[in-house]
Amino acid sequence: LLADLLREVPFHVAVHGNNHAMDFGESGLRFQQSALQRLGLASCGSGLSIDEASKPAYVRMGSLTVAIISFSCVRPKTIGATESKAGVFLIHDPADIAQKLKSIIWEAKIKAHLVIVSPHWNENWESTPRQSIRQQAHILIEMGCDAILGHSSHLLQGIVVYQGNLILYDI
Repeated sequence: LLADLLREVPFHVAVHGNNHAMDFGESGLRFQQSALQRLGLASCGSGLSIDEASKPAYVRMGSLTVAIISFSCVRPKTIGATESKAGVFLIHDPADIAQKLKSIIWEAKIKAHLVIVSPHWNENWESTPRQSIRQQAHILIEMGCDAILGHSSHLLQGIVVYQGNLILYDI
């Protein structure tokens, strides 16, 4: 039923680097991946290993290739993928975001015209992004990201244009 709805809406990628991606365990993740694949939707942010979970999704939008990178900094910390365990691309400490994404962004910049980062990085009900989040967003833009579409707090946290690039701290 939900898959039928997704067919009707022009989505191109599913971002699931978040604290609910593993609610139904590895079998739920496998089912989700299979359903998205059947629908022709790219996905990123979780996977059967850390290599898969941290891999960007690449989608064609007309003549452009767009890379989307998804990760989570929000609990529970047990949902993180490892080399041998399915899970989310989890970055435990927001201060490590730029360092953990450096090589991923570099590779995405080679393969895509635009790089969008979609972090699940604010605690619930925070009305403004923490200073560490704002700093990391600026560093990500400086590293070459074209836009940041954050989520997690359940509140809009503002829109900023930094060095000509869009930062939505929480959508």
